[in-house]
Amino acid sequence: MSANMPKRLLTIPLFNLSEYIINHYIHYGRFGNFHYSIQKRDNKNFFIKVYKKSVILEKKLFDKILHELEIYEKLTTSLFFPKILGISSNDPKYICLLFDYIPGGKFRRLLNEKKKLSLEQSKFYIANILAILEYLHKNNIVYRDLKPDNLLIKENGYLSILDISYAKELRHFKDLTYTLCGTPNYLAPEIILNKGYNFSVDFWSLGVMLYEMLVGKDPYHHHDPMIIYQNILKNRMNFPKVIDRDAKSLINHLLVQDPNKRFGCLKSGISDIRNHRLYNDFRWRKLNDNSLEAPFKPDFEDEKAIFSKYYDVEKINVKIKEKYDISKEESERIKKELQENKNAKTKKVNLIEGIEIIDSDTEAKEILESEDPFIDW
Repeated sequence: MSANMPKRLLTIPLFNLSEYIINHYIHYGRFGNFHYSIQKRDNKNFFIKVYKKSVILEKKLFDKILHELEIYEKLTTSLFFPKILGISSNDPKYICLLFDYIPGGKFRRLLNEKKKLSLEQSKFYIANILAILEYLHKNNIVYRDLKPDNLLIKENGYLSILDISYAKELRHFKDLTYTLCGTPNYLAPEIILNKGYNFSVDFWSLGVMLYEMLVGKDPYHHHDPMIIYQNILKNRMNFPKVIDRDAKSLINHLLVQDPNKRFGCLKSGISDIRNHRLYNDFRWRKLNDNSLEAPFKPDFEDEKAIFSKYYDVEKINVKIKEKYDISKEESERIKKELQENKNAKTKKVNLIEGIEIIDSDTEAKEILESEDPFIDW
């Protein structure tokens, strides 16, 4: 952590990592990966995000990871985000976060299965995403990576964002950020042009997603990212004749090159989208309290098979040990680097062992409290 920055305290409770079996990947994050996990005691399902301390140390990501943890902590009271249940940081190699389990799989899987959605289905999911963005933006958080792959389907059929690796909390509502990040097909022009941006980029991505839901592919689709960027900057987009004219109108209001003229960024803010004629008679209040019927809900008839039913196990069931093992040389380097952070304390920490994800070297199974810069997390 930077020497001139005040120490930040997290109120996330600690959890015992040895009580969980960590299994399949479900999502690759920017700094850490999400896994499906099972609590040994009662066989309940959870998600666990795993960060490698070596990566954090090597790339000097202390502040970035702390920033991510603070955002998770801030979002935990919302219905649209998974509740963060705990943090475990006293293993010598990994920091882990514990989250509620979201059973319905990725929204991308649903899109791939349906090919494209009906107008009413698309309206529901776009309204759902809009509620998510509203909550983020009210907390001065710009998401920056809105796409079907980052959305999961909850038990009630509503959407939830799991990974907030690219999210950024701005100090003031009108502040700009300049980082080129996100997925090419969903990038707003101001990101590509490095003009500086804030919440406007999320509304652009929302327009791309509405088009994709109705048409079956995003409007700027191409295998070459450079051509995708050209298509975005020149707004090369074709509407099929069968697309609803009200939906076309809203898409055109969202995919506006000038962010100052884009829906969501005007004087009325999100209200311009809510009040668009596409959403005439839409029951926003019922959506906000999660009482509006969702187009799709996970089937719980066979609870043992529910994970493999809604998550692509063949693609994510890789060998955990191969992914998280590190060489003895790297272990020694980490240990040496940790020792450089030690202070006068010499109290030893009882490390959690028996974790299926970890195959620690004998030399790395104990670490002094004063040697671990993550111990206060």
